[in-house]
Amino acid sequence: MGKITEFSGHTFEDEESLEEAKKEAEAIEYLKAKTDLTNPEVMLRLYIRLLDRETLKTPVGMDFLVELRGKIIESGVISDELLKPVPTYKGETKKLIKNKKQRAEDEVKKLRGLVSVLGIVCAFLGFMVIGMFVMALTGYTSPARRVYEEQILDKYASWAEDLNSKEVELREIIKNINEQGIDVNFESLGE
Repeated sequence: MGKITEFSGHTFEDEESLEEAKKEAEAIEYLKAKTDLTNPEVMLRLYIRLLDRETLKTPVGMDFLVELRGKIIESGVISDELLKPVPTYKGETKKLIKNKKQRAEDEVKKLRGLVSVLGIVCAFLGFMVIGMFVMALTGYTSPARRVYEEQILDKYASWAEDLNSKEVELREIIKNINEQGIDVNFESLGE
């Protein structure tokens, strides 16, 4: 445990908490100098903004919020029941702060790794698309496609040969029929 230090009516067990309280005290003095704290509506907007953004977290900041809340209620611009209460000081220790930072750093590392993997995947897919365009533009056909085309052409060629042989057979049959004296016109059969 470190040296206990007092600041603005509060004690702080470590230097980091003390520094954070001093920074908040400076911010509060700046707000007091730059903000019209006599106008209840301005005080209300400031109070709500400070609570929503969780700007003040130290006991020094909480004291200012309590003071500001009291002035707002005293002015009558809003009732005590409708105004958000001041949250209690969580008093995060150094260890909790370090754990939060470590978790955030771990998350960033994970996300960076994911981004790099996704970048590689996107680059790969991009090259694939470019390759497909090049293949389409140059008329490249894959070996498998060529094999299928050859098989189909061979099949059609064999059908054509079969058809030609059947036609020759049919011509001979018609010739034999014509020789027997029956008139059959082969050309009219094709129509």
